[in-house]
Amino acid sequence: IRDRRELVRVIPKPELPQTIVFVGRPGLAAGHPDEHALDLATTVFGGFFGARLNMNLREAKGYSYGAYAFLDTRLGVGPLMSYTAVRQDVTGPAIKEVVGELSGLQSRPITEKELESAREGLIRGLPGAFETVEGLGGSAASLFFQRRPLDEFQRTVEGLRNATPAEVQRVAEAYLNPASMQFVLVGDPATIQEQVGALNLGKLTPVEPDAPPAPSASTK
Repeated sequence: IRDRRELVRVIPKPELPQTIVFVGRPGLAAGHPDEHALDLATTVFGGFFGARLNMNLREAKGYSYGAYAFLDTRLGVGPLMSYTAVRQDVTGPAIKEVVGELSGLQSRPITEKELESAREGLIRGLPGAFETVEGLGGSAASLFFQRRPLDEFQRTVEGLRNATPAEVQRVAEAYLNPASMQFVLVGDPATIQEQVGALNLGKLTPVEPDAPPAPSASTK
């Protein structure tokens, strides 16, 4: 885990009426033994409308129109991400709720009902990738680019079916721990400083997205 002081980036956009919130960390490469269990845990956390994060920020608090999370496995390590856009005036409270839901995966373990809903949704969603020629081609291309076997989709179904509650809970606590997350906040810098600074997530480091990157040592 990197130094907590380096884990909060702020992209200043004073004109935005909302604050866009990205919370994430490096996830897994395709084929990792934890892939299917973590996909299930991430789905419970924020992978569909009835997931914990969306039910909190949208349904209970009314801070956002939607809040979601996903695991994107790749040939190399892909991202494990959560994202939402919240009203500017509730930036701090909303981020506090996001962190609370991440912590809640440890204090409020994933229930059997939540796990089975995530399992059913992920498995039933797989055929949608083959409904069109474009979807079929994209699915085949993903096998090539990620160097996966031709029976990968069958393996995925089996992996999702066979992941045990203990495995899903273990990866939820290991990967979806707020202490390991990095934050990127896009919005009004004064609001972010006032409301997020008090949460002690780390030093708020401004980033100017339009500025050219600093030259590396090899290009000087």
